[in-house]
Amino acid sequence: MKNLVLVGCAILLKETVNLNKLKNGIGSILENDQTLPHSHYRRLTRFFDEPIAKRQLWNRSAEAMAHDLAH
Repeated sequence: MKNLVLVGCAILLKETVNLNKLKNGIGSILENDQTLPHSHYRRLTRFFDEPIAKRQLWNRSAEAMAHDLAH
């Protein structure tokens, strides 16, 4: 849950979904200037690589597309 909120805050802060750009905002959100941006990038990629995250993201995307096509 913490990582979901973190990703959401980073998207709002950086106004992008590009992980390479989001990584630069993670340190300020966590108030941690000691961690390298590359570590934040790995954290973001691990978040999206989780099987449950993949399944939920794809299922919701498919549901949204099906809903849009139906209307």
